[in-house]
Amino acid sequence: FQPFHAHFVGYMDPSRSATVELSIQDCWQALACATRLGWVNILDPSPDCDACIDMEEYLHYDNAANGDLHVLVPSKLIAIRCPSEVTADQTTGEERLWADIDGQRHFSASYYAEVLADFDVQLVVRCGAQSYDEAAFVRRGMAVEELPVAEAGPHHLLSRIDRFLTLANFAPGTIALHADGVGLGAAEVLVSAYLIRRHAFLARAAVAWVRMVHPAAHVPGLRFSTHAARPAPPSAQQLARRNTIHEARRPTPPTTASAEEAAPDDGAGGDAAAVPDRRHSTPGVVLAPQPPAPQAAEEAEE
Repeated sequence: FQPFHAHFVGYMDPSRSATVELSIQDCWQALACATRLGWVNILDPSPDCDACIDMEEYLHYDNAANGDLHVLVPSKLIAIRCPSEVTADQTTGEERLWADIDGQRHFSASYYAEVLADFDVQLVVRCGAQSYDEAAFVRRGMAVEELPVAEAGPHHLLSRIDRFLTLANFAPGTIALHADGVGLGAAEVLVSAYLIRRHAFLARAAVAWVRMVHPAAHVPGLRFSTHAARPAPPSAQQLARRNTIHEARRPTPPTTASAEEAAPDDGAGGDAAAVPDRRHSTPGVVLAPQPPAPQAAEEAEE
């Protein structure tokens, strides 16, 4: 792309700083990594599995009238808009899942809890100030973790990243995270760090992926991922101490098991189960027609 570099316009943050910009090469690298990992299927935009992004479902929830929800990593990370406190209907007194105020649709925690349950979300990470009651998530069996990244500042950002990586490694099911205001950019730094650590993304490619699949993300997160100060190399004494600690913590290798014990037959055929339609609609939004479900394969004769 070098001959055409001058004709491409990169992503920039709201400050229009020339030092914080994503190039088209960063976006192509991000898309290549996602394709290699099976997150994107160019030939089939609506795959019948949870390991790939369903584009019809993605476009449905990308609509601001349906929740502004985006799958960042299939079956692992989801970004949602910060829930709002929606008052009950003044006529009937019933709880409302959303409310249109000043031309913008606001969604309650109950609405997101219902949607996220279909995505097998087990943990909700709040990266900003508390602005709603998390009881709706708790009733659905979801844990809520407070991780105020925006208020932490750059000096405590590494501890927040370490905590998020620990949650991502050990939390069962899918993790949903949200922030508001300045916390949006800081929250996406957490996701970028996960992509770098877990899936070997380059720093700029990680930020580019988050920026493409979650348009609400603020590019200032790029400052933390690509322009952070590089630490000084460790001294010989520090390296020797690390090696000593590593040898002391090395676990004892397990005994070799037989082939039958190592791979028990659980009776599963290996075929992925069909993914149900998880699209929740709101008034004024028409769902795209769903393709017919594939015919079940006939069982093999014994």
